[in-house]
Amino acid sequence: MSSVRKSDKSEKLKLMEEASRFRNAKERRLFWTDIVTILLSFLLLFILNIVLQK
Repeated sequence: MSSVRKSDKSEKLKLMEEASRFRNAKERRLFWTDIVTILLSFLLLFILNIVLQK
């Protein structure tokens, strides 16, 4: 009986670790997407500023 409980707990822990790893990977991907978007928007504003000044 106790071996069944231990295996259930270890399976739950494994599932929780996998879920948190996927969530963290998704958050990292969203973070880098935001950074790239911000950098591209600044670059675009800079280029437009140069073009419109001429």
